[in-house]
Amino acid sequence: MFYMKRSQFVTLVVIYVCMAVLLAIDPPFFVQFAFVLACISYAAWCFFTVFRGPDEVQSAHARYALAFASGTSVPLCLTFVTVMVATPSLQNLIASLATNTRSDLLPTAAGFGMGVMFTLSLMVITFIIGLTIWWASKR
Repeated sequence: MFYMKRSQFVTLVVIYVCMAVLLAIDPPFFVQFAFVLACISYAAWCFFTVFRGPDEVQSAHARYALAFASGTSVPLCLTFVTVMVATPSLQNLIASLATNTRSDLLPTAAGFGMGVMFTLSLMVITFIIGLTIWWASKR
């Protein structure tokens, strides 16, 4: 019964465990590609269940938080990119971090990955702030 109610949570835990295993064993490309497709499918499943879910309160707060996150984090990310472009010392810091990564990635790929992780982190933070604002306004 728990699995039926919390299937998305259980699937997310499985994805995290698979990610840890994939990082540890360096699988072939087709396995990595299949994992990426599974992650994209999971994200689409979660996104569409927010709008078609039976719980109206859950759908309402998720829609508000998604709108808040996209409306605030995208302009913030663009602002941070502009600041980074205009600040050579910040560019040098990011370049040195990307160069000193302990992976087999090229520095450009590591820098791109850091930018993606920064953007995702900012979106998650603003999503949580949006959830908090929605719940606080309804109390």
